Amino acid sequence: MTSAVTRGGDWWTETKAEPFGLSLWSKRKSNAKKVKRPVVLLCLMRCFEGNDWQERGRLSLIPADPSQRQPSRGDLVFYQNSPAFCDADTAIGHHGVAGRRCNATSRGEDGCQRMCCGRGYTSTTRPGRERCNCVFHWCCRVTCDTCIVHHIEHTCI
Repeated sequence: MTSAVTRGGDWWTETKAEPFGLSLWSKRKSNAKKVKRPVVLLCLMRCFEGNDWQERGRLSLIPADPSQRQPSRGDLVFYQNSPAFCDADTAIGHHGVAGRRCNATSRGEDGCQRMCCGRGYTSTTRPGRERCNCVFHWCCRVTCDTCIVHHIEHTCI
């Protein structure tokens, strides 16, 4: 279980991070709203520290799609699309999915369909050696044979 430290009033409290993470995940999957780059509107306010006028910023979010409503305080917003991690991007040092190893029998996160972005994969067989047919001899000795096994590796195209 992961936790996060937050400041509440004058006390530091520990809160569970899982509900927060699940909330973000559900907002991202359902209704994250794209906005134009945030604009900081400057306004003048009288501050208690001294008698000087100081500039204070207020963030204004403008929806990228004019048909969307103004984001509310609880909405998840973003102004840049996530990078396409399926494709190589030398600017950030990402090599794409080509050459990535995957699990051909899994339908989960490590499965080839998901790991290779639906682009397919190749399977290669490589021989290897493993200890096998091990026998325990009374007292305190184990003998094994060396067997040749074939490992199948699946690699994204």
